[in-house]
Amino acid sequence: MPIPVPLPIGYGLRIILILRRRRYGSQSRRGLGVLAVVLQFLLSRHVLEAVGVTKPPNVHVATLLLCIGAVYSLTHGVVPLSHWLRKAPGLMLFLAGIPALMLYSVYFNGLRGWTVFIETFLSAGLLALLLEPASVRQRQLLGRILMGLVLVNCVVGLYESAIHEQLFPADYDPDATDAEREQILEEFRAQGFYEHPLSASAITSIAFFLLYSMRMRFITAALAFGLMLIGMFAFGGRTSLAVMAIVSVLAALYALIAGLVKRRLRPDLVQAVVTAAIAVPIVVVVVVTQTSTADRIVENLNLSNDTSAAVRVTQWEIFHLLDLQQWLFGISKDQLAAMKYRIGLGGNYTDIENPWILLFLDLGVVGFAVFMTVMMTFIVHLGRFTRSLNGWLIII
Repeated sequence: MPIPVPLPIGYGLRIILILRRRRYGSQSRRGLGVLAVVLQFLLSRHVLEAVGVTKPPNVHVATLLLCIGAVYSLTHGVVPLSHWLRKAPGLMLFLAGIPALMLYSVYFNGLRGWTVFIETFLSAGLLALLLEPASVRQRQLLGRILMGLVLVNCVVGLYESAIHEQLFPADYDPDATDAEREQILEEFRAQGFYEHPLSASAITSIAFFLLYSMRMRFITAALAFGLMLIGMFAFGGRTSLAVMAIVSVLAALYALIAGLVKRRLRPDLVQAVVTAAIAVPIVVVVVVTQTSTADRIVENLNLSNDTSAAVRVTQWEIFHLLDLQQWLFGISKDQLAAMKYRIGLGGNYTDIENPWILLFLDLGVVGFAVFMTVMMTFIVHLGRFTRSLNGWLIII
């Protein structure tokens, strides 16, 4: 049964009231930030379409809330603009640079993809602007909310895997053939509240490093870890799963060696590493051999027969078709569509999937160089703000 839209909005408003009652700093401003996070998780375009919103707005309601909160913050003296320019020049450069790049892209290549600059990049900077002045207690509250949302999404994904049906069914292309629809059904993957299984897989992989940073009872953390691990199998994101596993092992080894060298080895860290070394292989074997949850990952271990992997190789061929002007300033929507057909990616279910390639094609060398500059200043700002190993792992 579809979840009605007012439900998450109502919970978000309750969160704001709780923040106000407990006087967590500037209540309304940070309340907008928390509400934006909740809405971003629960009201994806996929969910909105499933509950009857046939034409969701180009800009998400969560982004609009962030814009309102940022304007309020900068104009009402909560944190003066001059203070931000001194304290966080990297963040301010990012917030000014992204809209400028959006206008640059629109000027040279039209309106194709302009919302990605607002939805993906500017919204992240605005969220940092609203939440950075928060106290430690406020950040802990937001961390619990984020972890709760990730775990709920994993439960939804496992439920979808069990019934082999998506809670929010995909809206198939009306021009798709019966064979194409049958192929989609055969390659079923859970996706939870997200528009694509890989989005759910990516956010779950990032949440592991949030879990490592949280102070909770060992048994609670272990259960959350197990649920997210099984959820990763349900979502079927091989790259996210592999990167999470490799980085987690490297981080654990670093923490153990650093603890031994400094003679500050924490017992809870040793307990967690030993338990994971014993329990994780058992969980993986059971999930892979006794359930259908990890079918897609198992079936596609041979990447030579994987069409998705083939697309990710083919997409690089588009650079052979660019002329000098397109290399420098990007290409328009019509030009991109024609080039995709020339390299064999012009169908309804094949496309360029690499976001870095798409950004480069949209901006060209000139714009992409500016983008990487402002993006790196933002990343450095976030890294200095976190001042922790797990924080840097999340950013990376």
